[in-house]
Amino acid sequence: MSKTKILFVILVSVMLSACGGNKLNGNYATLEGAYKFHFNKDGRVAQSMMGNIFAEYDYEKNDNEVRIYMIEGTAQVFIIQDDGSLVGPAGLRLTKVD
Repeated sequence: MSKTKILFVILVSVMLSACGGNKLNGNYATLEGAYKFHFNKDGRVAQSMMGNIFAEYDYEKNDNEVRIYMIEGTAQVFIIQDDGSLVGPAGLRLTKVD
C-alpha cells in the first residue's frame, strides 16, 4: 500500500468528532491543516488536501464512534474524544475548525 493511501486512511479516521445526533457537520483538520474533512449531515464526508477535494465517502456515527466507508464493506473507525476531536488509526487526530 502506498504512503498516500495509508495517510488517507489515517486522515479519514480522524475526521469524526461528535456533538450528539447520528451525523457530524462541519470541518475537521489535522494539526498542521494539510488535510481536511468536511462532514455533511447527509452522511457524506469530503476529504481535501491543500484545499483540493480528492475523495468523498459515506460515514456513520454511533455514540462516540465514527465509521468512514472507503471501500464497500470496509470502514475506518474513529473515536470521538471528550474535547470533540476524532482519533483514528495510528493515533491520527482531527480537530474541528471553522
